[in-house]
Amino acid sequence: MTRTHARLANDVAWGLWAAIQLECSLTDNVVRKLSGTRDSVVALLALHAREAGLMADASPLKAWSAVATKAALSDNTWLLAYEGSERGWLGRARPAAAHEAFSFLSQSDVRFYDEAPTDEEDENAEDDYTY
Repeated sequence: MTRTHARLANDVAWGLWAAIQLECSLTDNVVRKLSGTRDSVVALLALHAREAGLMADASPLKAWSAVATKAALSDNTWLLAYEGSERGWLGRARPAAAHEAFSFLSQSDVRFYDEAPTDEEDENAEDDYTY
């Protein structure tokens, strides 16, 4: 992956996070473009946006269900394969349950993606920032 692509994926991820937090709808054109990403973080955020009802037509994202395989848990799409399938965002398949390295995580309900909204009033939030 080139540095430019990584930087763009990072920007897209932040844009999707903002859209979710602000409950902004995503146009069909944006959804089609998102469906072509190979970045697991962008894909998870897009699936979260779909789950939040921010897409009129989420059908282009159905292609990601092909990632819900045991083999995908051993390649660079492991995060999407694990989180997406464990949350049911990629269909009914749960490949982690049969994977030697991921079955314990699945049984323990381990998650790497937190879909809870950010809350400024969080009592556990760190108030002192060091720059």
